[in-house]
Amino acid sequence: MQDEEIKFDGGEFIPIPDVGDSVAYNYGGELREFKVISRHFAYMMNWCAVTIVVTDISDEEMASRLKM
Repeated sequence: MQDEEIKFDGGEFIPIPDVGDSVAYNYGGELREFKVISRHFAYMMNWCAVTIVVTDISDEEMASRLKM
């Protein structure tokens, strides 16, 4: 994977996925799904940096998460 920097101005709501959540984003030109395996918060002066580590998620697990 690679780092993707996302910046927000102060006061904006920022949804941060929790461990075990599934996330989808554009990776290498295509939409891909992943599972969050860890996250780390680092607070520096007026900044909060969040490192979110993801891993592949099987098609079967993703399908079961999307069932209604």
